[in-house]
Amino acid sequence: MDINQIIKLYSLIIFIFCVFIILINLRWIIITLRKIADNRNPGGYFKLMQTWLIIIISAIFCIIAGHYIFFPGTVDKIDLILTVIVGWLGMIMGRFFGESAMESLLRNQKMEYLKIKEDGSKMINLSEKLLPLIDKKLSEK
Repeated sequence: MDINQIIKLYSLIIFIFCVFIILINLRWIIITLRKIADNRNPGGYFKLMQTWLIIIISAIFCIIAGHYIFFPGTVDKIDLILTVIVGWLGMIMGRFFGESAMESLLRNQKMEYLKIKEDGSKMINLSEKLLPLIDKKLSEK
């Protein structure tokens, strides 16, 4: 058995193992994706899109790596195109999920925090007004 056949065999075994692990954990994966994309999670859809882009880029990379494993020594135009596409997707993902996008998420979180803080202070003021009235009613009985 030569080294290429061994590499192909190991690649096939790793692929089958990964598919097996994914199938075993499919329920957990679906529950996690639902939690990420929940309406109460403001950055959830952003994270979901980021996850899918990472999966797509990884899949394209695996296809390119698999092509080089099964067809060693040949470089075709499609290989160069796929390599450039992976690079572009990485660049797009870096820009899309970069500093400006994260700043907008943080800004939204700060606005939610300020809203909750304001509602809490209103409730405290209301309770301070109601407590003497409640004490007065209780003392009258």
